[in-house]
Order: sequence, then C-alpha cells, then structure tokens
Amino acid sequence: MASFINSSLILLLHLSKQHDAFLAFYDCCSLRASLRGSCTGNVSSQGTWLEIFGSHLRFLCLQNPVAFDMVKSTSKNLISETNAFQGAFVAPDDGFEKYQRGVSPTIPFQLVDDSAGSFPPDDQGIVKTGDNDVFFGVADTENPQNSGPVDATWKFDISSGGTVPLLLCIDMAAMGDFETSNDEFSWSYVIDAGSISTVFQSTVDESSSLTYTMENGALVSLNDPMLVNGEILTNDFHTFCTNLAGSGSELELKLEATTNGGDEAFAFKNIKIIGQCSTCSENNPCPPDQVILEQQFYFTHCDKFKFVQCSQWGSCYEMPCAPGTEWSQEVLTCVRSN
Repeated sequence: MASFINSSLILLLHLSKQHDAFLAFYDCCSLRASLRGSCTGNVSSQGTWLEIFGSHLRFLCLQNPVAFDMVKSTSKNLISETNAFQGAFVAPDDGFEKYQRGVSPTIPFQLVDDSAGSFPPDDQGIVKTGDNDVFFGVADTENPQNSGPVDATWKFDISSGGTVPLLLCIDMAAMGDFETSNDEFSWSYVIDAGSISTVFQSTVDESSSLTYTMENGALVSLNDPMLVNGEILTNDFHTFCTNLAGSGSELELKLEATTNGGDEAFAFKNIKIIGQCSTCSENNPCPPDQVILEQQFYFTHCDKFKFVQCSQWGSCYEMPCAPGTEWSQEVLTCVRSN
C-alpha cells in the first residue's frame, strides 16, 4: 500500500491533455485520506501544470480504479444499483437519491449551497453553485411516506482487480444540527458470498458545535456536528478511504441512513474501489482506455521489489528493482530498502 507523505509537498506534473487529463488528475487530487492544502491548476501554451500543496497525499491516486460511480457523473464496472426510495417522498425537501444540479427537477434545499448564486442569504447547503456532477443526497427521510431507516445498494464487478488488495474511497459531506437518536448513516459491503462488514459509521457529537463556511464566505455555527469514523464532516466534500478485506468477482455496497428534520442533510459522491497494487495480469494499469495520465507510466507492483511500467501504446511490463532496492511510488523509482 502506498505510504503517506509526512512533509509538505509541491508536485508539478506536465500533462499533455489540457482538459480530460487535467480533470482526471484534479479529481485524483481529492483522492486522499486527508489533504491539508489545496489543488490549483492553470493552462499554459505548453499544456497544463498542476500544483499540489499539502501533506498526507496518497499516491494511490496514480492507480486505476477497479470500479466507481458518481465520478464526474460517470461509472465504471457498475452492474446495478437499487433504491426503493427514489422519488418516494412527496415534499420537495425530503429525499434519498441521486441528484444533479441543472438536471434534477427538484433538489432538497438543505443539499445545495446557493449563497454564491441565486440565493445570497442561503445559510444551509453542501453542493456548491457550478458543481453539476451527480451526487447522492439524504434529507429528512423520516416523513409521512416513511418511518425508519432507508437504504440503497450498488453492485460492482471487481473481477479485474484479481487478488490485489482493495481500497474503498467515498467523498462525504454533511451540514446541520444533528441528533444522535434521529440522524445517522452507515456504509457496509460484502464480496461475493462473504460476510457483511460495516466500514463507515456516522456519529453525532452533541457536546460541541461547528462553524460551517458557505460558498460566499458566510459563517454559520450549528450545534451537534456529524462525524464519520471519528472525523468531523463539514459542508465541503472530503474523501474517506478504508481497506477492504478479501477479493472476488462482485462487490455489493450498501448505504443505510435516517435523518429527521428539515435542517440536516448529508451527501456522497466519488465512490471508488481501487486496487492498491498492480501486475500485468491483475489490475493492469496500462490499457490505453484506462491510462488517465499520458505522462504517468509507472505503477506500484504487488511485489515491492518490482514495479509496473506501461508503454505509451498500452503495453505492460513487470520490471525488477536492483538488488537491495524496492519501489517507491512517491519518487517513481527504486530506492534503498529499509
């Protein structure tokens, strides 16, 4: 598994594709357990340069996802999704389904931040003006049409990952004055016929408050923030990652949630199942239609004393490190073994 960088980092990458590759890597930049900094990019006549500032950047972003959903409104190896509560609620501020700005006829107001757009006094919301990507929103699921938890499931084909270790990453955000007894969510998974495991569980800290920042800069302080696995959720999306146990052909991911009240909401996007290492036969990172960065040809091998090298035409090679060295994805070369 790729390691964390414990010191400040400035990484400059020249991308030959000014749009698709840049967007792919910008999204990749959000694929971190905790990136304490910012990602900025600008286009020059030579192409696109992306500057990444911060610490704790997972170089797993350089690996290709085995499967995903709601990544730039697209999916990969998604077999099916099931949601019996899609369109089930009458009130426009109640919801448990996928939404998209500019496409969905209505979106619960708790989920969208219009403070920098159509409604400057807005003091509640998550998805910013101009963010037109698909997301999954949860708002006031306890209503005249429903009582009790609601759930949705995704089924992914993960067979291309082979037996390599897998990582699940999901972008999450929340805003509201939550209550322990009424507001919660969990994510669980099962691979093939294996056992069900819960990997993300929300809690509420009813002894503290949190100041949220709206898109226009306004500050909103609310009591009782929501946490997931002990980390506070804000109204900005942050990526949470966890190791998955086992491998197989099919992964079923389940979201179960409940929220009661018109001033609380949480949202999710960028669901990714990622192979933490590669070989040319399992989780092959080299097929041309999967290489998101034309200038990135080196990937972590499942044997730390090797690395995977891709040609610009998509050929895959498993290369050995010199004796006494092992692969480092941080510096993209073999380094002296610890």
